[in-house]
Amino acid sequence: ARIDVCNVGGFTEAMKVAGWCEAHYIDLMPHNPLGPVSTAACVHLGAAAP
Repeated sequence: ARIDVCNVGGFTEAMKVAGWCEAHYIDLMPHNPLGPVSTAACVHLGAAAP
């Protein structure tokens, strides 16, 4: 699943999606079409996601 932290509803919602992906054996790929703050959020999601 390719998710954008800013468009999915924030970091907490992105972590929920990451949990659903893990439960169903789906790879997670953070997507960033925005600026440097979104890049930092995507890097953080990549490090924190299960």
